[in-house]
Amino acid sequence: MTCLVDITPNSAAQFSGLSVADAQMHLIAPTGRWLDEALTMPGSHTFGIVNDNTPIGLVSWIDPNLSPEVEDIFLPECAYLWRIMIDSRFQGRGVGSCVLTEMLARAGAAGFSGMSLTTKDKADGNALAFYLNRGFVPSGRRLRGEIELVKFFGGC
Repeated sequence: MTCLVDITPNSAAQFSGLSVADAQMHLIAPTGRWLDEALTMPGSHTFGIVNDNTPIGLVSWIDPNLSPEVEDIFLPECAYLWRIMIDSRFQGRGVGSCVLTEMLARAGAAGFSGMSLTTKDKADGNALAFYLNRGFVPSGRRLRGEIELVKFFGGC
């Protein structure tokens, strides 16, 4: 069974060995840097993705209302999906889709009206189609060279 567990300074080490495929390395921060940044980024919350007690991935979101960058980047009504990665050994099994669905549900339960994210749409092997196929749409903005996508809940 796959579940999300809170990442804390005490639990981060068990996830440090996770890695994407070599062809995806240019798309996401190395796991060690990700964990260091996630544990100190104001408003961020990181979860380890675990399947039968085996770490298989990470996902982080940012509450824009708790981040000092809200006026520069984030949509205040949307949780920001900062990073998601599934270890290369566990990709292609639907884990990313399940985790994204769970994060959307958590964002709605937390009172957000949607979720936003950015992705490197011009890079080889990018995840743009993954997000578009799950109902995200371009917001019309580019942030730090990446396309911003958003998915609103309900009738928005």
